[in-house]
Amino acid sequence: MCACSWADQATLSRGLCRYGNSVECCWGWKQLDWGRCEPHCQQGCKHGECVKPDQCKCHPGYTGKACNQDLNECGVKPRPCKHRCMNTPGSYKCYCVDGYVLQPDGSCRNTQTCYHANCQYGCEVIKGAVRCTCPSPGLRLGPDRRTCVDIDECFLGGGVCPRRRKCVNTFGSFICKCHLGFRLVYINGRYTCIGEAKTRKIK
Repeated sequence: MCACSWADQATLSRGLCRYGNSVECCWGWKQLDWGRCEPHCQQGCKHGECVKPDQCKCHPGYTGKACNQDLNECGVKPRPCKHRCMNTPGSYKCYCVDGYVLQPDGSCRNTQTCYHANCQYGCEVIKGAVRCTCPSPGLRLGPDRRTCVDIDECFLGGGVCPRRRKCVNTFGSFICKCHLGFRLVYINGRYTCIGEAKTRKIK
């Protein structure tokens, strides 16, 4: 008789053990046909296969000694889904939040575009959210967050125009016009407003 332990005999001979002059399946193994044995799991392997005596190898999505417990993939790290995850028996399903569509790799692609956002001038996507934009610093988003309204720089003041010029607001900007009785003239590399009487003398 072999001096090995039962477990060693099973490992060495794929479940066959020698008892005196006879060869039979070792303890924890059952006979398939003559000369071949397979491991036996007393509790069974519901969603898996018996690989050693009383030891199951579970199919993906299952766990437990008898592979009878569903593995909650949504609770493992890293999470398998980018947005939303729903556990199902032996597996899981990924879902995306509104405005995104599920990709084959489980990620979510933003489907919100400037066309869908219905912005007056254009938009940008920041952290997956679409935001309407205005083409000029003299415009800001209105209450509807889609259209642009003018900022009256002249009303805000702050010395937007140099001396002898008055501020005239325009949509998205402003211009500085010479006061009445003054004319805009380009002298020494810059524009300046001078009295119309002086401009006649310059000519």
